[in-house]
Amino acid sequence: RGPNTTAGTLTMTSLTVNSGGTVNLYRDKSEAGDSITMTTLTVNSGGIMNLYGNPAVVNAAAGGTAGTPYGAGPVINSTTITVAAGGSINADGKGFGAASGPGKGILNGTSTQGSGGGSGGNGGNTADGTVGGSAYGSSIVPTALGSGGADGVGFGGGAIKLDVTGTLTVSGTLSANGANSTSTAFGGGAGGSIWLIAGTVDGITGTISANGGT
Repeated sequence: RGPNTTAGTLTMTSLTVNSGGTVNLYRDKSEAGDSITMTTLTVNSGGIMNLYGNPAVVNAAAGGTAGTPYGAGPVINSTTITVAAGGSINADGKGFGAASGPGKGILNGTSTQGSGGGSGGNGGNTADGTVGGSAYGSSIVPTALGSGGADGVGFGGGAIKLDVTGTLTVSGTLSANGANSTSTAFGGGAGGSIWLIAGTVDGITGTISANGGT
């Protein structure tokens, strides 16, 4: 496994995550947040970079407040980022926990059904009409974490922000999906956020997703 880092800014010349390698980045609570800055990031086939969000971050830029924090994830700054086919930058289920967050899913009156978590859109309703979690966040600053569904396992998706001054190539996967529920009576977690800034986008032949869980 690769290095783990938290709290602060990590600067390096280059980082390559090869097959079987995993690098985990965790966001701290500060508004300035954690970031990793380098010249070249390459995630090869079989390599995984996990980005873990912190629900305690207010994230005022996306609309959060001290009473209702929106959470945020770490940021990757690089001149060049390449995610090869079979490689992954992953924030799946790394947002708000189950039944938590500003758009958390809601249990019905008998706790036999629960709705899906909300984020960029409302969460899914239950079969008996219990409404899904509310939408929140910003389309201009898409950095909020996804909220959890009403059950105990439907975590929301995290947040991916890649700030690339040069070329971004995605032949693999960028994902911030919400986790699925274990029961059809309960909704899953909401998808999180993906924000891509690039001087040049070259070959987006892979998958980019921030879908809600089922």
